[in-house]
Amino acid sequence: LKNEGKHPITDIGGMEKTIQHFRHTVRVVAPDLEQIVKRIAEKFPSLLVKLSNLDKADFYTNVFVLRSRLTDIFKDINDHAGQEYKEIHVEYIPDISGEYFLHHIRITQVGSFSTLSIETVIRKYKSSGGGFFYENAEKLKGYCNWSVESLWDGKPFRWNILDDTGAEIIEQIDTKDVIGFSHLLTFYQKD
Repeated sequence: LKNEGKHPITDIGGMEKTIQHFRHTVRVVAPDLEQIVKRIAEKFPSLLVKLSNLDKADFYTNVFVLRSRLTDIFKDINDHAGQEYKEIHVEYIPDISGEYFLHHIRITQVGSFSTLSIETVIRKYKSSGGGFFYENAEKLKGYCNWSVESLWDGKPFRWNILDDTGAEIIEQIDTKDVIGFSHLLTFYQKD
């Protein structure tokens, strides 16, 4: 070793670039999340995307999977946006639960709500083995928990599609907290 006793990131031979490239594949560090979302939003120019707190994100995950799943969520939103539901809010929400740091990414299509009951949507999800919810859940398994919130046929619920915390599959939520159809991705980090 030319740089014996020193960290490889300080190696004059160019290891820093390789290490930093690898780091950005396994860790979301400011301003990574903001840049990822902005690049995805560019693919859907008809959507009006507002960002909040994304520059505070710092957590470990497979960044390729995160980017791919966010892209598919944006595509699904865009496909169902129509002319009136173009405003999208994307926010990062840090939290703590017991011995875990929680890293939430909430994507909300403002004003858009499900016209179907939550029971109808879940029945379709379980029986069809396809569609957006099924495919996205299959691709998110093992990376994060995923919930969606909406007024479902006028009633406010959170559907915990992927959850390893023991939460109920359907949770009633406060109507005032539902400003549109929201996707909530939750990443856990041990304290």
